[in-house]
Amino acid sequence: MNEKRVSDQLAGVIHHVEKRSPTNYHQSVSSLYRETAGGELEPFLDLYTDPFMPNIPTQIQVNPSRFGSFEEMSQILSKVDNLEHLEVARIDHCVDVEIPIETIFQGASWTRKRLREKYSQGSMTGFYFGKHPEVLCVYDKARKEKLDGVLTRLELRQYQKKVPVKDYLRLPELVHHEPFKIIKFQRVKDMDQGLLRGTGEFKISLLKRWLQLYGFQGAFKKLNPNSNFNRDFGHFIETDPAQPRLDEIYQNNLRQYFGGGQIGNTGTN
Repeated sequence: MNEKRVSDQLAGVIHHVEKRSPTNYHQSVSSLYRETAGGELEPFLDLYTDPFMPNIPTQIQVNPSRFGSFEEMSQILSKVDNLEHLEVARIDHCVDVEIPIETIFQGASWTRKRLREKYSQGSMTGFYFGKHPEVLCVYDKARKEKLDGVLTRLELRQYQKKVPVKDYLRLPELVHHEPFKIIKFQRVKDMDQGLLRGTGEFKISLLKRWLQLYGFQGAFKKLNPNSNFNRDFGHFIETDPAQPRLDEIYQNNLRQYFGGGQIGNTGTN
């Protein structure tokens, strides 16, 4: 790849190029912008280059949701390099659901993964499970993008060895992939209070409070110092029958994208 050749090939598409400072990996970034139907400029391609060889891009970063279909994206990328040579180093599997982020936080769990939370002005804006090379990021998309209503994004970011499909031309195989099956949604069972006595009633009250404060993942860690959570609380917990069908949404939307339709509530970034 040659940056000048890329610019020449996309001359009819590019309306603006923004150069950015070197990243933590000592690479410079050129963001290519194109004009939308509404006349606004939007970034559609990032070229990463080594400062010592600025005319030879070493990495491409593209957001598929910027394109109406896989075919359109491929037409653009084919002007950058031979599609058969492109290798996927990172992929973000995304699903948007109309469920408050607090509800997802209280029920979601990913076995043996670290939990981190983010707040702004006392309200939760997002949380994360895991660490590089595989991270689940959940955030309040309605708040971030100033949208009306409730919309939460779940985004599974996979890097390098965790990427399920490495050859660009094989990306349509993702329609059979189930990236979100690793996420479980738990809840406290609806139990007849008349059957609970003393300790059981106290445990359920404690569990509900800690789920609200720390989510299932955090509550499990705090209530399991001696590995006795399942013994003490397991019979009060069940899989939430109303849990969102994340993989079903993911696959249906990818079928539209790879088949030529517009990407909807899910995608790969």
